[in-house]
Amino acid sequence: HEFELAQTRGLAFFRSTFEEAFRRRQFDFCGALLNELSGYDLQENTTWWTRYYEGLMAVYLGTDRDRPRQIFEELRSKHRLERELKLNVLEQLASIYWYYYLREDSAIKQAESLYKEVLNLRSVDPKDKLGQARAWIWLGILHQRTQGTGELEFNRAQELLSEGVDDDAKRMRAWVEQELGISLRMQGRFGESVALIEQCVRTYESLGSKFEEAGARENLAMVLAYQGKLEEAEQNLDRSKAVFEEESPQSRFMEQVWLHVGYGEVALRRGQYDKAEEAFDKVLKLGKNDRFVTSLSLGGKAAARLGQRLWKEAIKSADECLTMQSAAKDKFGLGWTLNVKGSALLHLHK
Repeated sequence: HEFELAQTRGLAFFRSTFEEAFRRRQFDFCGALLNELSGYDLQENTTWWTRYYEGLMAVYLGTDRDRPRQIFEELRSKHRLERELKLNVLEQLASIYWYYYLREDSAIKQAESLYKEVLNLRSVDPKDKLGQARAWIWLGILHQRTQGTGELEFNRAQELLSEGVDDDAKRMRAWVEQELGISLRMQGRFGESVALIEQCVRTYESLGSKFEEAGARENLAMVLAYQGKLEEAEQNLDRSKAVFEEESPQSRFMEQVWLHVGYGEVALRRGQYDKAEEAFDKVLKLGKNDRFVTSLSLGGKAAARLGQRLWKEAIKSADECLTMQSAAKDKFGLGWTLNVKGSALLHLHK
């Protein structure tokens, strides 16, 4: 075994093996690797890297939302973490604070501070363009979702990635194209959004990154639905569903959420309001402990009730949704739901 020869070389071998398997969602194999390491007398640095990977597994697979945060906060408190591990821990902790779980004012501020710390530390090494780009992308996502202004950060990431030719650079370029596409969708610039996300899908497909491709197709389906291209939207959702449910039964929470939101949006635009409500009820069930996801469900249900001419019920769902969206700092959602409520009020008082 590599670890019996030299732990430094063994750790590099373990990391590359684990990360490739993790990206492919071979979680049983990843778990077996971690279990195998537990049988060795590990050096401190190796122990901390192992703990970090346990935290990653907890983010994807765990039902205890506190556990990954506790793991990464524990690692953050260590004073002798090697540079790359420290940066990875800070990045994961920032994402947990706002993107995956908490979505509170204090958590958002903590996350922004951590992303900026990561960016500053990575900028010390001019060669670390991928790391810098990733930090800019996460900052852009944070600002896009909470302030409606992420394009500056996404453009900075694109500049850093412009000369990259390896698969990692291509994969990250596809990610930033998708996020820019989402930003444009939120501005109603659907044609530009589709072009970027379709390019992202093609890149992921060429790289064999089927799970990233499936996530991009969910976003593509949302834009196509807004354009009224419902058959194309549904086809993309079906392809995503096949990957997440057949090839990765342990698909992530938000992947399932966006599938049902997508199917609900398609049903709304077809006038299939009962079917739409059924989809948004599934979203509510998935996200009963998450304010942002609950708001997605309530907003969809408000739109369905508007379509059914149930004005009071639409207003009630919209009001509940607006409360959630205000707490989750979802500015795009707030505008969309206010429009639904306004339409219902106009009809009610005619």
